Amino acid sequence: MPMMELGRTPLADRLILERARRDWSQEDLAREAGISPATVAKVEKGRGGTRARTLFKIATAFGLDATELYELVRERSGDA
Repeated sequence: MPMMELGRTPLADRLILERARRDWSQEDLAREAGISPATVAKVEKGRGGTRARTLFKIATAFGLDATELYELVRERSGDA
């Protein structure tokens, strides 16, 4: 797997890593989550606020509930 550039926030990093674990492109995640590829790219770059509904859709696409996604992010950022 090629070296990937991580995002700018713990959430962005977590999404990139979860996507890589599944060998999904941004387009794959977008299709599974029912959001646009541009939205996936924006979240992964850590740009702007991300709506709770969007995070819920992404978590569901990964087979996680939103709480699990937030816990993974908190653990990674050291806030746990």
